Amino acid sequence: MTGIGSYLTNLSKRLARVNNEVYLFYSHAPKNRIDEKNISTAILETNNKYLFEQILIPRFLLKEKIDVYHAAGNIGVSKLVPCPSVVTVHDIIPILLPDYFNKSRTPTLSMISYKVRLRSSLSFSKKIISISNFTKESLVGKMKVNPEKIKVIGQGVDVNKDKVKKTAFPYINYIICNSGISERKNLNRLICSFKNVLYKFPDYKLLITGENHALREELVRLTEILGIEESVVFTGFLDKQKLYSLIKGARVVCNVSEIEGFGIPLLEAFSLGVPVVCSNIPSFREVAGSSATFVNPYDIQDITKGINELICDNKKRNGFIEQGYFRLKKYSWEDVIEKILIIYKEVLQ
Repeated sequence: MTGIGSYLTNLSKRLARVNNEVYLFYSHAPKNRIDEKNISTAILETNNKYLFEQILIPRFLLKEKIDVYHAAGNIGVSKLVPCPSVVTVHDIIPILLPDYFNKSRTPTLSMISYKVRLRSSLSFSKKIISISNFTKESLVGKMKVNPEKIKVIGQGVDVNKDKVKKTAFPYINYIICNSGISERKNLNRLICSFKNVLYKFPDYKLLITGENHALREELVRLTEILGIEESVVFTGFLDKQKLYSLIKGARVVCNVSEIEGFGIPLLEAFSLGVPVVCSNIPSFREVAGSSATFVNPYDIQDITKGINELICDNKKRNGFIEQGYFRLKKYSWEDVIEKILIIYKEVLQ
């Protein structure tokens, strides 16, 4: 379950638990259906995402007389939506990174399609929920959205530290990057910096979670070129409990992304009492406050220094762990749901 999927799951379950009737729209039968009281699944079968967003969803909303439509994954609101609508924008990274669609089969068409669908959602929704101030500023600056239309509501994190057991992983000492695999995750520089870490801590491993077959092959080749292929472990996708177990057993969590809309991996680390090294990008600074070691994501030596310090400086480690627990109080799902319900009431007026 990646970021938006986790957001949708938590949002729907928690809205249903406070006596709201929730419909979840799918274009295909879900692999993991959310079967809970007050949640219904609407399968609007199609392979065409435009038909799904522009015609099938509005038709269902009208037929069932839905009160509020919430497009919770950046886009999905069309002019034909017959009821008040809200869109959650997690990020507009495809706009901020000019080469984002370069590996698409049709880069120009993909970019145009994304922009059209995003502008539609921003225009025809009555309210926009941004998950960070960074994303709000991006929407105002790049998409010229009226700031009055945007409400910043972060995400929650739901990790029960006491119920997560350390995994029986065959290595005692390791750091973990739990942010997934994509170009913007900056994993090539993380791997290069980890080679430097190994000079001082030769028994350590680097675990990288998530999957991206093409990019993973490139990263594996990099580890071979650097001669550290035995020290870097690609775990693939993990279920939440195994992921949390691996995080809990790590010496350090390290995420050096070049750009992000929020920072759920940081909150997961805080929840499990593991100190964090992360990029000094705006969204991470916003989420972590003073609870992490910040590094320049483009400076391999700075990343190495940040990791080395947190491995061996117990005073700094314990300070960040304590601050991380305190920081979590800003990010509860109960608070998120309360604020979102206020938004729903506002758009219904």
